[in-house]
Amino acid sequence: MTAMTTPLGDRFSAMLDQCAREHRLAFLLHLTLGDPSPEASLPLLETLAEAGADAFELAIPFSDPTADGPVLEESAHRALDAGTTVEKCFSLVRTFREKHPNVPLSLATYVNIAVAPGLERFFQSAAAAGFDASALRDLPLAMREAEPEWDDAARTAGIGLAASVSGASCQRSLSGIAKQRGTLPFVILPERACGASATDAPAPVLLELEEGNLADIDKARAAGAAGIIAGTALGRIIEANLGNAQAMESAASDYVRAMKAACRPMTER
Repeated sequence: MTAMTTPLGDRFSAMLDQCAREHRLAFLLHLTLGDPSPEASLPLLETLAEAGADAFELAIPFSDPTADGPVLEESAHRALDAGTTVEKCFSLVRTFREKHPNVPLSLATYVNIAVAPGLERFFQSAAAAGFDASALRDLPLAMREAEPEWDDAARTAGIGLAASVSGASCQRSLSGIAKQRGTLPFVILPERACGASATDAPAPVLLELEEGNLADIDKARAAGAAGIIAGTALGRIIEANLGNAQAMESAASDYVRAMKAACRPMTER
């Protein structure tokens, strides 16, 4: 069965709108596909969905993840060492999408992965697998402005190409990109730039937390973010429970439930 995608991240729009109506932060998880192995990835992803994650940023592992820290670098290397390939990642997502038609999924990877098969083919494959959006870790905004084929290929496939920006570039207007290239599903603001305001962004802002601790949620509220992406939490949980799938899934589920509860308004906790 071919997964159907909604145009330009509409699943994300629906999810973020619902969170806004409920006055809570959206809670997203970053997970490297294939970590600790391709076979273990799907049960872990299912567990996280059942625990209540609002959406996922799913990474295709890359051998030289220069934009990531040591935890995600180790996560990528574990996945590659276990035999994870791009096609295995897409196959895993297709299987997940068949059971979870409404969960928003964003693909995170590097430019080299997208360029290898050709941009159009890559984004079409991502859309067919069930992805709604994508964030290329090493694709700067300046390159997108100079080379419209990035946004054009993603838009043609029905993939919303998110913007990942620094605090400085968030402060300057992103409205030009939004107007020129279609809809941005969301803007990713790294935690190190959390002093920046999200008010000028042309799309909902997700604060990417390096660790994703309960205490970090206030940073997202202070930045005016619509939600958070827990960047390394799952990588740490996987590393701490290698060889024990049951303990890994239990720890991951407990983490999601605690973070999801903390994202609710104070009056509902």
